[in-house]
Amino acid sequence: MKTKEITIDKKFIEYQNADYETVMYFYNNSFKGEFIEKQSMYNILSIAKTDFFYGDDSEFKPKDTTTVDGFLTTLINSNIDDEIVSFVKYIKPDPKNGIEGTDTDLAKAIYRMTCIELIEDFTQDYANNRYRIVCKRKKEGEYYKGLERFLLRYYSEDRAKEEIQNVFIIDVKSKSELEKEIFQCLSYLTTFVYDKISVKRKRAIDDIRTFCITGANESKDWKDTNEELKDFIFYYFNSKYARLDYSTIDGDDYSLTIDTDGGKKSSYGILYKYLKIIDNQFLINKSEPGSTPIDNVKHLQGAVRLLRRSLTDKNPALSLLNSFCIFFLGTNNNENLEKEVIESYKDGMLGFAEREIDLALFWEQFNNFNLLLKPFSNGKLDELKNEIIVKIHHDKFKKITSKYLG
Repeated sequence: MKTKEITIDKKFIEYQNADYETVMYFYNNSFKGEFIEKQSMYNILSIAKTDFFYGDDSEFKPKDTTTVDGFLTTLINSNIDDEIVSFVKYIKPDPKNGIEGTDTDLAKAIYRMTCIELIEDFTQDYANNRYRIVCKRKKEGEYYKGLERFLLRYYSEDRAKEEIQNVFIIDVKSKSELEKEIFQCLSYLTTFVYDKISVKRKRAIDDIRTFCITGANESKDWKDTNEELKDFIFYYFNSKYARLDYSTIDGDDYSLTIDTDGGKKSSYGILYKYLKIIDNQFLINKSEPGSTPIDNVKHLQGAVRLLRRSLTDKNPALSLLNSFCIFFLGTNNNENLEKEVIESYKDGMLGFAEREIDLALFWEQFNNFNLLLKPFSNGKLDELKNEIIVKIHHDKFKKITSKYLG
C-alpha cells in the first residue's frame, strides 16, 4: 500500500487501516459509555422540562397540559393503570454550526425504557423537535417482570430467572420503592448492553478484521491462503450442524442450533455429544459416506462460530467446542487463532465452574474433557489446566474469606 510515496508493508495493515478506523468511529458513537447513557435516562426521567396530560385519547390537549421536571414523578404519583402522555423536547443536530443534537441519545434512552415496559408507546414529532411518550402506571414488581421478559430474548428461562436476581442488589438512592425499581432495571439494562451487546458487536468487527488480515498474510502460498479463506466462508454459512433439520444417517438429530436453543443452553451433554463426531463409530454409523474427522470438525467449527456471533451470554459448551475445533485443526502459527483458542478454553472451563453447584462433578468433567483434548493440544494443555485450577481455587477461597471475615 502506497500513500504519497510512503510504502506501508502488509504486515502493518492491521494498524494502518482506514476502513477499520471508520467502522470503529461508528461503533464508538453508538456506544458512548454507560455513564453517558445513564445520564441521558436520568435527564428524561427527572430533569428535562416535560409537558404532560392524562389519557391517551387525543394527540394533544392544550388546555389540560402541565409542565413538570421529568415524567417519573408524575407517573409515581398517579393511580394504577393511569395513562400519561408526555412530550420531551430535543435539540436537532446542526453540524455546520457545531451544534450537537440530543435526539439520538434521547431515542436510545426511550428505547431502553420500552424494554422494561416503562414506556408503552412513543412517536417522534419532527416538526416540533420532540417525542410523544405514553406511559401507564403499574404496580410495584411489574417493571422487574418486564425486564425479565426482555432477557428471555437472550437467555433461557432458567438463566433469565437467575440473571434477574442481580437487579435487586443494585444500590439506588430513591424517594420510593417504585422509583428504586425503575432505576434498578434501567441501570442493569444499560450495563447489560455494554457487557453483552456491545461486546458481541465488537466481536463481529474483529472477526472480519482477522479474516482480512489472514488474506493479507504472505507467509504462506497464496493458493493455501485462498483455500483457507474459502473454507472459512463455506463452513460458516453451510455447516450441517447449524441446520435446524440436520440428522445423521441413522436418524439421530444433530442440530447444534436446536440443542443449544440458538446458543442459550449449555450443558456437559451438549459438549460430549458433539465431541463424538471424530470417533470411528460415529463416522461408520452416523456420518455420510466419505466423511472424515477433519470434515466433521470443520462443519462443527462453522456452526460454533455462527452461534457464538449472536451470543449475549457466555455459553461454556460452545466455548469448549470452539477451543477443541481450533486445537484439532491447528492454529498454523496464526497469532489471532492462538489467542482465541486459549480464551475459549478459559471461558468454557470457568463458565462451567461458576454455574456448577457440585464442584466434584465439575472436576470430573474437567478431567474427561482434557483427556479428549490432550492428543491435539501440542503440549499447551498442562499450563492451561494449572491456570484454571489456580483461578477456581482462588475464587472459592476469596468467597469463603469474604463470607466469614467480611
